[in-house]
Amino acid sequence: MVDLSSRMVCFPDFQAAITATLKEYRPDPKRVNGRRSRLAVQPRLPWRTVTETPLQIIRYPHPVLAARARPVEAVDDEIRSLAARMIESMYKAEGVGLAAPQVGRSLRLFVADPRESEEMDPVVFVNPVLELDGELEPFEEGCLSIPDIRVIVRRPGAASITATNLDGDPFTLRSDGFAARVWQHEFDHLEGKLIIDRMNPRDRLVHRRALKEMRADFEATGGL
Repeated sequence: MVDLSSRMVCFPDFQAAITATLKEYRPDPKRVNGRRSRLAVQPRLPWRTVTETPLQIIRYPHPVLAARARPVEAVDDEIRSLAARMIESMYKAEGVGLAAPQVGRSLRLFVADPRESEEMDPVVFVNPVLELDGELEPFEEGCLSIPDIRVIVRRPGAASITATNLDGDPFTLRSDGFAARVWQHEFDHLEGKLIIDRMNPRDRLVHRRALKEMRADFEATGGL
């Protein structure tokens, strides 16, 4: 991991800040299996000072991952800083989404960039509410908090999401593609659910030993 903790940058546009400071973390867009989905117009992210300090992503079976997150009471500088660092952490881990519980913060907040293109386009969702529709579709998912485990998860194919952005304004997006799955995955984290809670019997059997080893490692290291 590159130590960027001593550097600070200030940009008039938050998304430009993320793009400029995280070029070395840009993931390969092919990692999302070539699936794309068109998002509605994104809410504008306001300027802010961005610390280049990625957060540690906690791993299963840390108890915060199993707890229902509490609502964000106010979108203040602390929340904006947390969101910026979560975006940095997401890109560094080559993920397409990251929820606050995954960095040890039990808050109803997640960030996502389902890769509409090769350009970075992160969106911050504060206190999101999901509405789902469409047929259940199977798709292989992984999780940054459960590395090397991939399972088939059946989810509705379409979703609308309403949330608050970093200006404190509400916005709504809709997708019937990959973005809808990303939102549902991250929303599950806010509800204390993981992909292993949605495993079918076959996947549960296949990954039983790996999950047992993760629990043993967690107990041996105290979650560090």
